[in-house]
Amino acid sequence: MNSGDASTATVSGVQLRKRPRVMTPEQPSEAEMLRAIREELSSLREERQQQQTREAEFQSLLLQ
Repeated sequence: MNSGDASTATVSGVQLRKRPRVMTPEQPSEAEMLRAIREELSSLREERQQQQTREAEFQSLLLQ
């Protein structure tokens, strides 16, 4: 059995190396992350609304 150290972990016999958590300039701030998530949710809602509208139009065509 491998004793390992702080930078490694063994899961089901497979050794995984944990990446050190280091803040780098490229990492977005929490505010930027939240804004990006909100934008993504907003676009997904718009897509879903458009899809529901198309489905409703299709249903009305089928029922004619």
